[in-house]
Amino acid sequence: GPFFALFFCLFSHLTYAGEKCMQGVSVRKRSPYSPISTTDRSAEEGAFNMSDQVGMENSRDRGHANPMSTPMPDEEDPHLISLLGAENKGSVGRIWLMSFVIGLAAFLFGYDTANLNGPLSPGFNASITFANSSTQVGILQAAALAGAGIGAMTLNLPAEAMGPRRALLLNNIPYIVGSVISAVYPNFWLLLVGRVIIGYAVGNASVLVPMLLGDISTPAIRGRIGIVNQLMITVGIFVAQLIFFGVEDMKIGWQIALGIGAVPAGVQLGLFFLIPNSASWLVKKGRVEEAAAVLLKIRPPGHDTMQEVRDMQAARSKSAKTATWKQLFRERRLVFIAIGCMAAQQLSGINAVMYYSSTLLKNAGLIGRSAVIGSLSITALNVIMTFVTVPIVDRAGRKPLLLASTGVMVASLIALAVALLVPHQVMEGESDPAAIASVALVMLFVAGFAIGLGAVLWPLLTEIHPDDLRPKGMSLSLASNWSFNLILTLLVPTLISGLGGGDEKKGSAYLFIIFCVVSALAFVFLLLLVP
Repeated sequence: GPFFALFFCLFSHLTYAGEKCMQGVSVRKRSPYSPISTTDRSAEEGAFNMSDQVGMENSRDRGHANPMSTPMPDEEDPHLISLLGAENKGSVGRIWLMSFVIGLAAFLFGYDTANLNGPLSPGFNASITFANSSTQVGILQAAALAGAGIGAMTLNLPAEAMGPRRALLLNNIPYIVGSVISAVYPNFWLLLVGRVIIGYAVGNASVLVPMLLGDISTPAIRGRIGIVNQLMITVGIFVAQLIFFGVEDMKIGWQIALGIGAVPAGVQLGLFFLIPNSASWLVKKGRVEEAAAVLLKIRPPGHDTMQEVRDMQAARSKSAKTATWKQLFRERRLVFIAIGCMAAQQLSGINAVMYYSSTLLKNAGLIGRSAVIGSLSITALNVIMTFVTVPIVDRAGRKPLLLASTGVMVASLIALAVALLVPHQVMEGESDPAAIASVALVMLFVAGFAIGLGAVLWPLLTEIHPDDLRPKGMSLSLASNWSFNLILTLLVPTLISGLGGGDEKKGSAYLFIIFCVVSALAFVFLLLLVP
């Protein structure tokens, strides 16, 4: 409770500062649901739009319409007549509060994908006696990822039928069930089942949270609201590490660590009244008056809510039905860029560092509590750097942040491999300089990831997919993300052991070289293909 309250206060303060920085910037606004022209795009500072490159229309900048770009009906929609002249009752602060409640699902995303890093470390081996091989550790980590891939790919039908809001509400059930099973398991196989159930919920959340955040945001804060997803993921990872540090010496420490994931799910259930229905989903279902009423409650004064609803209707009239998978794959460039970005994010090695940070730091020369503290420092830095990105993402632009991100990652991985491979002697009683350098370089790598590949790609997913393709496009992107994550998680323990011929320190160094090559390729990909 106090942790989340403090976090939200800091978040609101930084948001206010970011809003003040944005004052005085003249940006030409356009209709969000109409195709953007080259002139419009060049006039929109810091924006990222895929329209010209993939033949798609950007449909996210709602509510600030260019009257020349949106076809206006001859007569006002009868559903809106009763609401004409109604005043907006919301505020930017309320949008941030809603984003925090929605983001609790992303918090669980981070917590539950990282919460085996501590229990499977040496400090917990006495109580988890079966986890004594790299294969079993890899399988347990991968089980949640497999479930996540299934969840991301199968979410379309229930989300389309009941709406994203209700789907997010029901998604707390597998979070709670999976956490309880994981905490009280009697054997390896039941724990495996619990991990798959949790993974399914994580996969659902990875699609639903960005969709709902995009739905409640306004153009002025869209980039920052979009980063809430990644920010809450990093907070979840950090809290998982913090809890492991506190309960490591307790007899039932692993039960606390694995079972506590049910608590945030219960909190989100209790606060669910704060999350509004999806206005775009309501319009798609023909419930236009309900959609307008929802937006009037959450939009701040001065926002043209009625025009926003008209724009939604115009977009829906062009694609009355959700696009099919066949239609999605016709947009080959869009699909290639989306999957390529997900590959860049995962195969650069960030989750290998997060999931196995304790092992990697131990291989670098840190032992016992030093490795745990080092791992905790890495996750804390991940939160801080993601937080720092919030006020600058709309001003700096997506592509510059992505290129800076991959550039820092390449440099840090090269230096990290050298630090681990160069022979050196350590005098008795002295600190290992390679271990100290390794911690610093891993932190630099994580900081580089956080400012670009970590923070920017989540809002990017909602921006590059047009309205009719968005549900299936996001599911495909997230499923590919989880697939790459799954493959890497399964291979990391074996690669560390195999690449070094039994020498795990050398194996870790060679693994970082592989990540360096992938990050360099990602830099080229982003430079050439992402506008």
